[in-house]
Order: sequence, then C-alpha cells, then structure tokens
Amino acid sequence: MPVPPVRKEFAEIWVMKWAELLMIRSANEVSYKSAYLYSTWLTDRISRNVPIHLMVRELLGATGGTFRSPATNFYQIETDTLKTAENVARVFLGCRIQCAQCHNHPFDRWTMDDYYGFASFFCQIGRKPAEDYRETIVFNRGDGSVSHPVTGRAMEPKFLGGPLADAKGRDRRQVLADWLTSPDNPFFAPSIANRVWAHFFGVGIVEPVDDVRVSNPPGNPELIQELGKRRGRPARQPGRVLPLAPGEPYRRAAHAAEPGQDRGGLLVWEAETGREFHNLEGHKGAVTGVSFSPDSNVLASGSEDGSIRLWGMEEGRQLRSFTAHGDGGVTWLEFAHDGRIVSCGRDRVVKLWKPYGVPPSSRTRRSKFVNARCGWRASERTYSTRSVSCSWGKFKAAG
Repeated sequence: MPVPPVRKEFAEIWVMKWAELLMIRSANEVSYKSAYLYSTWLTDRISRNVPIHLMVRELLGATGGTFRSPATNFYQIETDTLKTAENVARVFLGCRIQCAQCHNHPFDRWTMDDYYGFASFFCQIGRKPAEDYRETIVFNRGDGSVSHPVTGRAMEPKFLGGPLADAKGRDRRQVLADWLTSPDNPFFAPSIANRVWAHFFGVGIVEPVDDVRVSNPPGNPELIQELGKRRGRPARQPGRVLPLAPGEPYRRAAHAAEPGQDRGGLLVWEAETGREFHNLEGHKGAVTGVSFSPDSNVLASGSEDGSIRLWGMEEGRQLRSFTAHGDGGVTWLEFAHDGRIVSCGRDRVVKLWKPYGVPPSSRTRRSKFVNARCGWRASERTYSTRSVSCSWGKFKAAG
C-alpha cells in the first residue's frame, strides 16, 4: 500500500534537522546550485514519506554528478576519508568513533582496527569534474585502501562491531549501506528512534544522541529497543508516532495510534517498565497532540476531528470533550504550568483554554501562519514555536 505524503509543516521541520546533520551548505567545494539541489532532494524524500532506511541507503550508495544525483553531495561536502567514516558513524549509528583514530577508545569497545576497518568503506570514492565547472562527478574507483598507522597493513572493510565485509567486486559503500539499514543492525534503528524521541522530549533515551557507548547506557534499554523495532518497520509512517514527555509522578509516555490501529486511539504506558497502562479511544480522527497536566493526573489529547479530550489517568476514562478548532482540527496542544491549555489549529487560530470551566472557555488570537509544532516554556511564560510566529498579549512567539 503506498505511503501518503506528509504535511508541509512536518516536512519543513525534519528537513531542517536532517539538513544540519547532513551538513547541507555551499562551500568552495560545493556550489550553491549543488547545495540547493541537495536540499531539494532531502525535502522531496521527507515530503513523500520515504522510509528513512531507503533514504539513507540511497545517500550512502550515491553515484553520479552532484547536479543529476544530488545525494552525491554528501561525499563532496566532506572529502576526507576518515572524517566521512566518523560522520556516518555519528549521524546514522549514534557512535563517536574518532577517539579510536590514534588509540583504542578508553571508554568504549572500539579499537583502532575497528576505526580503520570502517573507514576503508570510503577509501575508493573517486571524484572528477563534470562539463559544468560547478558540478563534480562522484564514482567508485574500485581501488584504494586505508593503512593502519601502527602496523602499516592495508585494512579490509569491516562492519562496526561486526565481521569483515565481503565487498569483492562491489562498491564498498553499497555493501555498507545494505548492512547499515538491515533489520539485523543493532545501531541504526534505535539511533534514529532516539533522535526522534529527543526531538519531542528535549532529551534522548541515550544522551547525547550521538554518543552511544558502553559507558553511556540508555536510561531505558527496553524502551529504546522497542522504539527501534517500530522505527525499523519498512512500511512505517514516521509522522504518525508522537511521543510526549512523561509526567514526573508516574513517568508515563503517550503516543498516537500507529497506522493500522484505530485512528483515534491512544496508548499510555509506564516508561520505566514498558507496561501498557491505558488504551484510550474516542477521537474520530488521527491524534495530533498529547500533553500531561502539571500534576500528571490528566492527559489532554487533540485530534484532526477538531476536538480536545481530557482523560483521567487513575481511572483511564474520558473526563470531558469539547470542540477546539474548526477545519483541519488541532495541530498541537500543551498544558501550561497553571493548568490551562494552549492549542493551535489548522484554522490559523491559537487558543488558551481554561479546560475545567463549564463550559470550557478560551481566549483566541488569529495568526497568519499555520502552526507546525509549538512548545510551552512555563518558566519564561513564553509560548514558542519552531516554524510559526505570532504574539498574543503577554504571550509572545517567534519561530
């Protein structure tokens, strides 16, 4: 079944994040046109909801001109073999291996053999000028090696934490891409899931998100492995799973129902044990936002059906429901420190609710911008957004 495209706002925020990780920028080695086409390639893949493992496989094995095959700019922005290996390990595996360049890693399992074996996947990249002086052609030279600085021997390509690779007669980068995005890879899917988790929580299950090592274990190993399994499903829709910061007394987390389940369902589980706590149903459209009250006793959820529903966490039942936004529904909501709720909608209206009134009351402010994702900073009494800009009395937003 074809995967539907994502909303424009979703694509914009994740393009921004991945553009930073992939170092998309113009430089002396990368023309403005190449950088623009590289950015357009990334935007297209995320907008079309291309699964992350397919996008990464295309990127790592890219061959051709930096105009006609924009993903090749990944190898033109950074041309140093060792730094390319370090970037791939950090961005896609969450591992910092650069410490093993000069000596065995003092705080992790990586040895110099691991480092230079992994770097040899990138030592046969060839580059030559195209007809247009601004374009470079990236190709597989088929020869070249990386030498161990201590023993001087040529290193065979070796998967990080795995066996030697059988790359004879093949592009080593393609061999690496197949292994890296394989369901059997223990690093890739959990690392991507950890980055997504950190985006919503503000902190990763492993923190920093690019420093996975034996001396920096995940706060919840079972949770990151389960999220990795979910992120690794080829047919997943990355825009549907929405984790939210847990309340302190219960340390809970909630997420929108995955594709194939009830579109209006919510699952609540205990983050420490992974035990399912509640299965809440009631919304008629996909859930687009969830937030716990300051005391963690109430969960608020917003939906494409335009409603906001309040759920009691002790009894696991709906406390009340009210219509919040019109066409397009609720795009985001969050509890403020005083128990009120801030919500945004596709109707371009921002509302501040007193949800416990009879009926619930709100103050509204219309913005010329459509909300993508917002965040509430209670300590500063600031309502902030990633990609919108609006102001409302003493509440001020800048994206």
